[in-house]
Amino acid sequence: MWTRRDFVKRTLWSAAALGMQGAGPFVEAEGVDGSPVDPHIEEVYERAISGDSLVYTEDYSSTLDEFTLRAIRNSHMTYAFYDVSITPNGRSFDDCARSVALWNQAVARNSDAVVRACSAGEIVKAKGEGKHAMVYLFQDAYPLERDLSRVRLFYDLGVRIIQLTHNTRNMVGDGYTDRVNGGLSDFGLQVVEAMNDLRMLIDLSHCGEQTTLEAIRYSKRPCAFTHAGCRALLATERNKTDAQIRSLAEKGGVMGIFNMSCWLTEQDKASIECYVDHVDHVVMIAGIDHVGVGSDGPMGGVQQLAEELNGHIQFFRTNTVRTVYTRRPAHVRVPELNQPRRLLVLADALARRGYKESDIEKIIGGNFFRLFKEVVG
Repeated sequence: MWTRRDFVKRTLWSAAALGMQGAGPFVEAEGVDGSPVDPHIEEVYERAISGDSLVYTEDYSSTLDEFTLRAIRNSHMTYAFYDVSITPNGRSFDDCARSVALWNQAVARNSDAVVRACSAGEIVKAKGEGKHAMVYLFQDAYPLERDLSRVRLFYDLGVRIIQLTHNTRNMVGDGYTDRVNGGLSDFGLQVVEAMNDLRMLIDLSHCGEQTTLEAIRYSKRPCAFTHAGCRALLATERNKTDAQIRSLAEKGGVMGIFNMSCWLTEQDKASIECYVDHVDHVVMIAGIDHVGVGSDGPMGGVQQLAEELNGHIQFFRTNTVRTVYTRRPAHVRVPELNQPRRLLVLADALARRGYKESDIEKIIGGNFFRLFKEVVG
């Protein structure tokens, strides 16, 4: 079955094959009302350990091209979690192993700008050297198939975060689009234990409700929703319930709010205010120490928004996943956050909403850094 990202990938790779390129240079970061960001907030941002808990490259490839490198430099972002499991052919074991190898080669070629971070110490070191730390993430445990030894293999290749399921069921558990809301399989319990032992962070963003709750329950270490929204604010199955958010926080986990506006608001136009509403809700439900930012988008901001929106509309039209959306998608991303310096823009919006500096630093990267340090070391 096609997933939402499959529709998008197919369109973007077709565009790339035809030589179509993204439009326009990067813009200066602006606040909510279009005015320049408060210089004091910019100082806060520059000193903070800032991070985005889910990004990928513009064309979903493992190549750190000049567009992505320029975005990384412009972002001044300390670290980000990169989905390195996206390939043109899918998420088979061979495809993902090859992808990680290509990522390692790309990072080595560009060591003046980026580093692969396998520990919290390497993120801090990158910050001190003015480099960007890349943390490897898989959005699906599918490439493990039934071979538990592959958890260690991917760990040795540099992967530090694995999402147990993507949209649909695999050998570990159920995705959020599955008709049956089952929990972890026996193999899934073994994967959770193996990841705990290796100190890998368990991501539950796309998992079904029961799989999510059981993983939190059985994990000896905190888990994460690296990219999701709040179902209390928009009743789509892609978003997390208050019960899931509380359970995550009670065990020390962190939830990243994604910049997927079709799952943030039913308004015809998305604004940064609706994004901050989701941040507010997690703070109310779970506390200030349990919310962050997981854009679920390219580091540089999607330049082919029309193509991506078309992918969402086609995904909406597939009968088996119609309940994923509360309406036909009208937009894809919050415009103000669809740029490399989105965390700075968000920091400015949070300050306008009344958040104090120390809390802003937690939201724009501090909380996920703390979680990564606690779980991974």
